[in-house]
Amino acid sequence: MLAVAIACYKRYATLDRAIESVLRHGDGVVSRIILGLNGADENARAKARRLLRVGESRIALNFLFSAPTIPVGGNYSFAPFVASEPFFAMLGADDYWSSGHAGPIVERLRRDPGLAGVAPRIVYGQGAGQKRSPANALPFDQAKPGERLAAFFAQPSDNPSFYGVFRTAALRQCVHSNTSAITGAEVHALDWLIVARLLQLGPIEHSDALTLAREETPWQNYSLGVLKDDRLPAILRSFPVLEMSVQFILETRGPARSVVMRRLFELNLRKYAEVLQLAGLTPQAVEARLPAAQKILLRVFQAAIARRPFGQRRVWTQPAEIAAILRLA
Repeated sequence: MLAVAIACYKRYATLDRAIESVLRHGDGVVSRIILGLNGADENARAKARRLLRVGESRIALNFLFSAPTIPVGGNYSFAPFVASEPFFAMLGADDYWSSGHAGPIVERLRRDPGLAGVAPRIVYGQGAGQKRSPANALPFDQAKPGERLAAFFAQPSDNPSFYGVFRTAALRQCVHSNTSAITGAEVHALDWLIVARLLQLGPIEHSDALTLAREETPWQNYSLGVLKDDRLPAILRSFPVLEMSVQFILETRGPARSVVMRRLFELNLRKYAEVLQLAGLTPQAVEARLPAAQKILLRVFQAAIARRPFGQRRVWTQPAEIAAILRLA
C-alpha cells in the first residue's frame, strides 16, 4: 500500500534507525522499502537485508544504485517509478519516524482522492531538546491552486510537505527536470519545486498522526553552500532560487500578474538579501542594492513569462531555454 524510499547519500551510520522506524511506525501499511545507494555499498545492502530479514519479510526491498554525488532530492527522479504501491513517502537516511503511525495518513488519502498528499508533524533534534517545525502550522489545503501556491511561496521555510505521503501517480508527474541547466547538478531548491508542482495537482494537508524527526540544518548552511559552489555563475550565487523559479514559471499556467508571481518574486528578493547578509554587508548596504536586484528579477521573470504557451501547463522544458533566460540577468 505504501512504498518508502530512503536516500542514503553517504549517511550509512543512521540507516538502521531509519529502516527500523519505518518498520515500527509503518507496520501494516508499508509494503516496500526502496534504498537509494550512492554506489554499490555492500554494507548498506547487508544492513537492509538483515533488518528486513529478506526472504521472511512481507516487505519488498529494492536498491537504487546512483552516482556517488546524487543528493537526496535526486532519488525522486527514480524511486517513484520503482514503486508499484499507490502511495509513496521519502526519507533521508538521517531522518526517522519517531512516533505515531503512517496508517491514518494513508487512510486520509484513500478517503479524499482530491488530496495530493499529507505531511507528517516535523520535529528537529532528539529527546528533550526536540523542537517543532514552525511550518507545521501551515497546511496548504486551500481549494484553489493559486491560493495554495501563494501560501507556499510566502513561507516555504523548511518545507515539511516534501516529507509527506503522496499518491505515487501524482508524484511521478512532478519529479522531472531535476538537474540544473547551468551546472548539470541538482537544481537548487529542488524540494520547493517538487512541492510547488504537487500543489498544482491538489492540496497538501498536515497531520499529527505521524512524527518525522530530522537533524536541524541552519538555513545559512544551504546559502553558504551555494555561495561556495564554483560551478554556479555569479547570478545563481546571488539569486540561489532563481533557476527553480524560472523552471516553475515556464511550467505554470497561472496569470502573469498574480499573487503567486508576486510571492515568488518576493521570495527571490529575500534569498538575495540573505546572501548579502552572509557576505558581511550591513543592513544599509543590503537595502541599497535591492532596487538593482528588483530590476534584474523583473527582467528574468518577464522573459520566462513571455515564453510560456498561453493557457497551458508544460510538463517538460528544455535546459537550453532556461539557460537562455538566465543569461538575460
